[in-house]
Amino acid sequence: MTKKKQSKKATTFQPFWYQSEKGCRVKSLELKEFLTNVGFGRYKTTSSRLDKSLLFQNDNGILKLHNENSIKMWVENFLKSIPERDFNHIFFVDSESDETFKRDVVSMWLDVSEAQLSRVYNSLPICADESIESDIDLNLFSDTQHECYVRFNNGVVKINKDDIEFIKNEDFSNENQVWESSIIKKDIKVNLKNTKGAFSEFVNKSMYRQKQDITGAKKWTDEYEMNSMSKEELLSLRTAYGYLIHDFNTADESKLVFFIDSMSEMGRAEGGNGKSLVMDSIRHWKKMSSQSGKRMGSSPTQFQWSDVNLDTRFIAIDDITLDFQFDSLFNMISGDMEVERKGVDKFIIEQKKKPKMGVTSNYVLAGNDTSDTRRQHIVEFGSYWNRLNQEGEKVSSKEHIGHQLFSPAFPKAEWNKFYNYGFLCIQDYLKHGLKPSTSSSYLTKSIKLQVEGKDGTGQGTEWLMDWISTSRLENGYNKTGISETELYKLFIKDNLELSDEVGGVWDLKFFNQALWTLVDKTKGWYYNKHNAKKGNTKSARRWLQMDENKNQVRFVKITTDEDAKFEKQMAMKEVLSDVSKDEVLEFFKHLDNTSSYEIVPEVA
Repeated sequence: MTKKKQSKKATTFQPFWYQSEKGCRVKSLELKEFLTNVGFGRYKTTSSRLDKSLLFQNDNGILKLHNENSIKMWVENFLKSIPERDFNHIFFVDSESDETFKRDVVSMWLDVSEAQLSRVYNSLPICADESIESDIDLNLFSDTQHECYVRFNNGVVKINKDDIEFIKNEDFSNENQVWESSIIKKDIKVNLKNTKGAFSEFVNKSMYRQKQDITGAKKWTDEYEMNSMSKEELLSLRTAYGYLIHDFNTADESKLVFFIDSMSEMGRAEGGNGKSLVMDSIRHWKKMSSQSGKRMGSSPTQFQWSDVNLDTRFIAIDDITLDFQFDSLFNMISGDMEVERKGVDKFIIEQKKKPKMGVTSNYVLAGNDTSDTRRQHIVEFGSYWNRLNQEGEKVSSKEHIGHQLFSPAFPKAEWNKFYNYGFLCIQDYLKHGLKPSTSSSYLTKSIKLQVEGKDGTGQGTEWLMDWISTSRLENGYNKTGISETELYKLFIKDNLELSDEVGGVWDLKFFNQALWTLVDKTKGWYYNKHNAKKGNTKSARRWLQMDENKNQVRFVKITTDEDAKFEKQMAMKEVLSDVSKDEVLEFFKHLDNTSSYEIVPEVA
């Protein structure tokens, strides 16, 4: 089938009714032609002829979603808006009484049966982009991998990694169509030198960490600072914010943006730190679906996405629960999205067209497998705003932000700063991609939860992590290994209160499984790596050795990617221990004939 371009709206139409003895009656074929001429059609989302298509209108290049009721209302308003003197001309009709005839037509339209309208709607032409077989081509305008376009009432802001440019509507050469919801209903002025406003200050302070030394602080706000960790998390947040605004989608780049509290611990929630407000602010950039994580429970329900539509560009799941299962979202993150509504046929949004997704949580959640981490971008928020709530103060007070963010009273100048700040975040993302933080705080806590469960304290896992980082290397167990029983004895010596003998859960079996889980979930750590060819389970990696009593017992050898670095440091330390300070000075004097060197007593 040869597709044609969407025609422009006609200014005159053939009547879609006829006169009978019982009054006006709808003519189905003519009604179809009228609706087609004013831009109505059925939008096809996939190449499958069996998938559901959605009703919409192409209003001079602006695509507006509709349903059967809204189309009927649109036609009614269209008929009523035509002056009586123009009615005959617009519809090519001849009537002695314009006013009486128009009233008859409107009455006919109000009384038309749903069954007849449904047949007409189902016969409207199929419209789709050029990649899908259809009756009419729609060239949807979209972001590219390296460029982002943000539309406002007065123009378009074009952003790439090197430039941010405002283009007036009349100067923007574009014959493609856009969704109505993609146009931000505000005027914008690009002013990148003036982005420091209420929102940017809120974001910055949401990354503040408490100082290690708070002596001398006269008020609680003096206890917090933008330290190196804060700066790293801030860049991670800014690239995530830009990523969520940017509409380009690829399977290899699709990520679930995850906002969490840095102070959250196993089984203990922390909140009120600004993560929900920052994520919710995306609604001011694009059409957003807001989902309650608490209502969702451990996974999405059948009709969870019922308010998601073709023009929905972002899904925010706020405050997910402790038992939430990330794998329930993985297919939707990297593949197509299926939307099902009660009493309505489901439809599919293809991967490249589907909305991006973000999640907030007050809890540390279990889940650190490769399939988890490669599909998440984690940003850890600080505790500054949480502390403000504890102090009984308000964000909007003059000593803090000075405005209630995004309220009806939010000043026009602040809106402009908000959008300009977002432009820079988009540019950060286009420059750096999603920039993860090197902080392992959340991932470490997530592993602890997987090892010990919801009722754990983290004490046992912390001991194992410390043993792997220190004693294992100092005693050469990375080379010789150690029997499971001997390692357990060392553990109980320091953690008697965790043992089963005093009511704890850490018996030998629990301990061995905890060690396996910890090592298996930690990137760069290996459990009996020499047996890796036998499989990737604990039983497959079993290693039997002779103990001092010549009995075969289970041994374990933990190795990490950092072991080689430690070995080099120890070797250098051993070499330098045999070299005198005078000999080292002589060596450096020989290099450049200078004596301005100081010798560090011990190489770290």
